Amino acid sequence: MDKVSVIIPVYNTEKYLGKAIDSCLNQTFKDVEIIIVNDGSTDKSLYIAQQYENVHQCVSVITTENKGLSEARNTGLKLAKGEYVYFLDSDDWIEPETIECCYKLAVKNDLNMVLFDSAVEVEPSIEPICTIDYDYCMRNNIVNESSIYTGRGFVELYADRGGTFVQAWLVFINKEFLLSNQIYFLTNAYYEDVAFHFSCMMAAERIMYIPQPFHIRLYRADSIMTSSLNIRKVFSVYEIALEMYSSIMAFQNGSDNIWIQYLFRLMRNLHRMVFGNVSRKDNDLIKPYYTIIQELQSECILFYYKLLNASNRKVSNVRLALEFAEEIVTPFGGVSNGIIDTIKMITQERDLIIFDIFSKLPINKKGKKIGIYGTGNHADSLLKKYGDIIGDIKGDIIFIDSYKKSFSDRYRNYKIINIDDLEQQNISEIIILSYLYEEEMYSNIISRYGDRYKIHRIYNGDKEPIDSTYYLKVYNRLLQIHENGRKKIILINTPEHDNIGDHMIAYAALKLFQEFLPDYDVLEVTNKRYIERRKEIIYRINFDDIIVITGGGYFGSLWPYSGQNVYKILEDFKENKIVMLPQSMFFEENEAGESQKQLTYNLFVAHRNINVCFREILSYIRAESIFGDKIKKFLIPDMALMLNYSQEQSLRKGILLCIRNDKEGILSENEKRSLKEYFYKWGEETEETSMRWKIGIKANQREEVIMEKIGELKKKKLVITDTLHCMISCVISGTPCIALNNVNRKLEGIYQSWIKDLKYIRYVDSYEDIFGMDLENWKELHEDNYYNKSYFGEVKRLVNIICN
Repeated sequence: MDKVSVIIPVYNTEKYLGKAIDSCLNQTFKDVEIIIVNDGSTDKSLYIAQQYENVHQCVSVITTENKGLSEARNTGLKLAKGEYVYFLDSDDWIEPETIECCYKLAVKNDLNMVLFDSAVEVEPSIEPICTIDYDYCMRNNIVNESSIYTGRGFVELYADRGGTFVQAWLVFINKEFLLSNQIYFLTNAYYEDVAFHFSCMMAAERIMYIPQPFHIRLYRADSIMTSSLNIRKVFSVYEIALEMYSSIMAFQNGSDNIWIQYLFRLMRNLHRMVFGNVSRKDNDLIKPYYTIIQELQSECILFYYKLLNASNRKVSNVRLALEFAEEIVTPFGGVSNGIIDTIKMITQERDLIIFDIFSKLPINKKGKKIGIYGTGNHADSLLKKYGDIIGDIKGDIIFIDSYKKSFSDRYRNYKIINIDDLEQQNISEIIILSYLYEEEMYSNIISRYGDRYKIHRIYNGDKEPIDSTYYLKVYNRLLQIHENGRKKIILINTPEHDNIGDHMIAYAALKLFQEFLPDYDVLEVTNKRYIERRKEIIYRINFDDIIVITGGGYFGSLWPYSGQNVYKILEDFKENKIVMLPQSMFFEENEAGESQKQLTYNLFVAHRNINVCFREILSYIRAESIFGDKIKKFLIPDMALMLNYSQEQSLRKGILLCIRNDKEGILSENEKRSLKEYFYKWGEETEETSMRWKIGIKANQREEVIMEKIGELKKKKLVITDTLHCMISCVISGTPCIALNNVNRKLEGIYQSWIKDLKYIRYVDSYEDIFGMDLENWKELHEDNYYNKSYFGEVKRLVNIICN
């Protein structure tokens, strides 16, 4: 009897088959049978296989009708005589010592499986559709090679660290282990390795790993992993998911959170890999099958929710299921009646879960003294909800606090006792009313009193508050897609850095969407998030979503790094409509400037639907000369000019300088000193500021930071600046300002384009011009100034650019 069976399924790989077979014949371990399963090849693959069979006694060839890779592997497995089996694809190969190393380790340690790694070789003629990760199937720096693992232990240790791979050609496996656990490949499906791997890991009791790339994977143009989407691939994604669900139930692991989370991980990875960048062409191909696809999606959503509840029935499961639903409908953008029915049922379950939690609490029974640990706003909200669902509190209640002295205060008109004084009260049970500090509060009780009290934990580790309404936002987004179709705007490349002006642009854009496009779901993706989670974001954006790139001054050669994200966005979303909010564009007259200009031209012109807004006339004129009529371009005010903070005015005094000290600034330190001395003689105190915050600014901090900066400016009689958004901040707050030009002339451009009629804003070409100004008779310095520009026509035009 042969000790090892190598099974090679073959379908039309005449160019590569010989190398695969030779790699098996050249093994240092010779007690091997090679089973070649010809899956109805129409090229010379069968002839090549038979030539080897005629010469080598260890080679056998079986021919079947074309039924796919899974059926071919299963056929080989049923015919295999070896104690161990290995599945090799017919366009790959293995290193000479592979079988010997794996077999000796498996026999010595009585293993179910031996895992190893794979290297990549790229066919010279291929033009890759994406960047190739040559180290994708390498885990030698992750997995401990000396340990014996169970499948569960391996997944628990390494799934989150990138140490689990699903490919069948990375496993040397005991044949009896497969047969006794009835593990086969799912037939008539792509991505069959995923379900096969999942079943093997659930059943495995003894696994070891060899940190060697024994397998060589060929990356070629017409292989499964590089070929385009088709309907069978789409169906396979959901069939594989359902097969894994069946496996987890068959192995009676439906309540084991390790396997549930691993199944979710494999599902998500598969979904994102296959549907990571669905094109309009793909969608047109898939459209006739929408009904079937949506039925499969609905089934997957339901089993996802059932699995969540299998390990722990909690309120966050509803949100997680709805988020999963939103994720899986994204690639094709539609929500069917069946999916809506499923998510309605899941959403309604939330109230049932809360009812079950509340109904187990002992506070509706008279005669019992119950301690309630928690005296914050959340506890109050929970007790109100309890009253709405269950009814009035009938028990004898006392509240427990970690910090307040006993009986020094009351809460909801009940007494409060300190956690250290519980023995003074005849309390029988304690209810913890906190989701953030539940574990800490539980430990406070146990460390002081052991198991003296029966403790009711509302959340049991769930970090989603019962009174949260976020799940409804997800539900309403799905409902909106169902009723009105997908209407989504992605505001992308917004800042997290410390430049307040860039945050004013993003803040104004979001206010515009809220006011003028209320029917659209708006998702903000910051530049940092896009860099860190680029693949996930590409996957989550549908080709019908409108990509709106935040405005600013990053196009050109002055700040080339700042524009890199935008170039990537243009490449990643070639099929989406892209609108670039008002920009400035400036290219230096040098080699770097010409290079950046050519790069920008190539990317803009190549895009199928790009709409570029320029915020001042100088950039618009530059765009005319560079692009001509090759792109759609518009002259629209800077987004921050659409804000208004001039309604409230107060006493103003002093001079504020806001002068750049980077490559855009043109004033020297001596020139700044001259300005200070001039205003000192004029009798005014002079201070300096900048449009930079102390640290990076998060999206939820924008309004506060902007208001603080506006407040600083509004206190001053006069602001002198060469910083664009300092000038604009003065415009929208009614603060007198003298604007100086800078290197790229964008202040001049904005002034001439939009604000030259505002008497409280003046523009000068040189700082020396300030010395000749008649400031005494500039009456706006001494009056309240109100910003009265609405740019309503331009706003409507921008809205039309985005929507039409």
